[in-house]
Amino acid sequence: MNFTSSSGLILSAGCPLTHIAGFWKFERRAGLKTTARSTPGHLIHYVISGHYNVVISRRGYNVKPGDIIYYYQEEDVACDFYKDTAFYSVAFAAPDFEPLPLDFRVFPAPGKCDRHFRRLSKVCIENNPRTALYAAHGTLLNILAEIQKIRPDLKQAGGYDAAWSEIEHYIRSKHISRPSLVELSDKFRISISSLIRLCRRVNGKTPIQYFKALRMEEARALLLLSGMNVSEIAEYLGYGRIHEFSREFSGHFGCSPSSLFKH
Repeated sequence: MNFTSSSGLILSAGCPLTHIAGFWKFERRAGLKTTARSTPGHLIHYVISGHYNVVISRRGYNVKPGDIIYYYQEEDVACDFYKDTAFYSVAFAAPDFEPLPLDFRVFPAPGKCDRHFRRLSKVCIENNPRTALYAAHGTLLNILAEIQKIRPDLKQAGGYDAAWSEIEHYIRSKHISRPSLVELSDKFRISISSLIRLCRRVNGKTPIQYFKALRMEEARALLLLSGMNVSEIAEYLGYGRIHEFSREFSGHFGCSPSSLFKH
């Protein structure tokens, strides 16, 4: 059923949030390093206190208090907690909530999200389960509405960001370090020239430049968090010779991978 408002806007009566799988408060001690896989569906963390590094599907982020971290569909996650950290975590199903872009997974909580998360924490321990259920759904919807207002892909014209996000999600989920434009063209039924234009439009780089930047981001994250040495990382990322990897890394970051590995 649909309703028409006085302004003529058609509003759907359906609720985009179908299920809350769980709400938790986690605390992690400084010095802890973890690897895990996120829950099915959508997962959002809200950082109350502390600092840490997180790698989500091969992209690294520095996380600080007041940040939101978003995960989608069982992504590989690695964390390095360098301060005592506390955060709220909520897992949910919302088929109509489009996954956030891969370059928008860690960001300052918008609007009144801090208040909403603290409210969510409170209502999830209400004595009346039915009251808690309605209140929790309503509060989480407020959080999702705040996020929808600032997500960059909704500000893009023509759906270019969404189209590229699908391609990049495929590359990251398959751990493809050196994607072939021919294979991507066949996979997504798009010409190579259109693929190049799409990458330039969304990322401001050619596919070769952008895929190289992705490898360098992953290399840096592996050096910081994985415990792998420089040779192992070079081999993992598809480099036949370690000096080729070192040259690209040094040119990208301005320091050698071995100097970063020592820290």
